[in-house]
Amino acid sequence: MVSSGRGLHTIVVHWFSIAGGQNSQNLSESGVEAAIDTQLAYGLAYPIPGVYWSTRGTPPFVPDAKSLENGNEVRELPPRVGVSD
Repeated sequence: MVSSGRGLHTIVVHWFSIAGGQNSQNLSESGVEAAIDTQLAYGLAYPIPGVYWSTRGTPPFVPDAKSLENGNEVRELPPRVGVSD
């Protein structure tokens, strides 16, 4: 759990890793889109505590009549040292 206070507001974040999901706090690794998503989510949900679930890999893709190509975001993961799958 992370808690950071600014003025009168406190934001509580719960984070869970599933199957080796990462939680990089480095902007160059997590990306600007992740930072914007987080700011938007907390701006809309405050004062409800936030819960993030981080999963490893990409979701499955099953083409259909409207989606013939895979539009899922690519998730490039750093190598996991000392962890076997």
